[in-house]
Amino acid sequence: MILIAAASFTAWALVAIMWLTTRTMLADIRQQSAIPRVNAELEKLHISLSTIKTITTILPLLGLLGTVFGMLETFATIQHHGTGRPELFACGIRQALLTTQAGLCTALPLLFSHHILRSRLRTITSRIQLIMHVTKSSDKSSPKPESQ
Repeated sequence: MILIAAASFTAWALVAIMWLTTRTMLADIRQQSAIPRVNAELEKLHISLSTIKTITTILPLLGLLGTVFGMLETFATIQHHGTGRPELFACGIRQALLTTQAGLCTALPLLFSHHILRSRLRTITSRIQLIMHVTKSSDKSSPKPESQ
């Protein structure tokens, strides 16, 4: 459960940082001079996005691992005390269900956030490419001064 909480906290911190950064970047790309800085930040954001995706993938697996440990505890209790007292092995079943729930409940919103952030990065990238294309086109179409 602690691993799930730590991984989830890390991922949500990255989501918050990326959200704020992309929000600033969308405003900054209107200025031609900011594009090199925005491009450099995009590389870092793609790495963070990959980290969020990895954590989102791992969280349900950590929940499944907790389920296995909870069921192992349950079976050990049944082996030791028998099935006559269900209150003894209910703790292991509870642990199994809670870790599964924690893994899924943290992974699903992170998956949604990952898709939103990926879409924002694509929007920023396409806007930068459009600005660069327009800039190159205007440079080519503007008349060059003739030298005498």
